Amino acid sequence: MYCQTCGEPLPDDSLYCSSCGRRIGTAALQAEEEPVEYAGFIKRLVANFFDNIVILVLFFLLLIVLGAFAGIGAALLQTTPSFIYDDKAFTIFTLVLLALCTYFYRACLESSSWQATLGKRALGAVVTDTDGKRLTFRRATARFIGKFLSEFVFPVFIVIAVTQKKQGLHDMAAGTLVVKKRR
Repeated sequence: MYCQTCGEPLPDDSLYCSSCGRRIGTAALQAEEEPVEYAGFIKRLVANFFDNIVILVLFFLLLIVLGAFAGIGAALLQTTPSFIYDDKAFTIFTLVLLALCTYFYRACLESSSWQATLGKRALGAVVTDTDGKRLTFRRATARFIGKFLSEFVFPVFIVIAVTQKKQGLHDMAAGTLVVKKRR
């Protein structure tokens, strides 16, 4: 018997490929028998709303800390940080900082052992790859970039409500699924 994924020769009684970890034989059949429940549009929308609140709280806390350091540094140097008075520079700085906070929050949590942001976790959903496995940080990053670009075109999210696997375009592009967590 050979692994269908990597071609490695396997003993006949194998349940998993020792080389790539794919399920073989009865283990694969059992996995196919368990139905996957996809997280729908409303559940994902509520989770996203909750996550955005968490991100904003973290962002404002970070701004307070950075502002305190800028103030301490200005006091020590007896000067005023020039970017505070430059509206364009301050706006660009805060937008980049917000994007970075959002990126690290989503990519780190979705690729962690939780496999979910706080919003998804609260609603009992996890993010997996199309094989049901935990995301790599790289795949979570690809998912974030796709989601970030999709947020500029809100109606794109409606795709989640009409696709069979409840995937957004960012999920399709990154090869990810949002499913209800198995107990």
